[in-house]
Amino acid sequence: MNRNTAFGWARKAGRASVRMPRRHPRRDEYERLRAAGVARRVAARQVGVNERTAKD
Repeated sequence: MNRNTAFGWARKAGRASVRMPRRHPRRDEYERLRAAGVARRVAARQVGVNERTAKD
């Protein structure tokens, strides 16, 4: 069975999938650094993520 067909049937039956947003385990630390005035590039490097990922 096609996955989209099953989702369509579920939607018509009033069911919806619940997606939990994934957060980086060190996101709170990144946000704390940014609030303290640390540059995005530096904060991203300290928590171990790409600068572009941090921007997004």
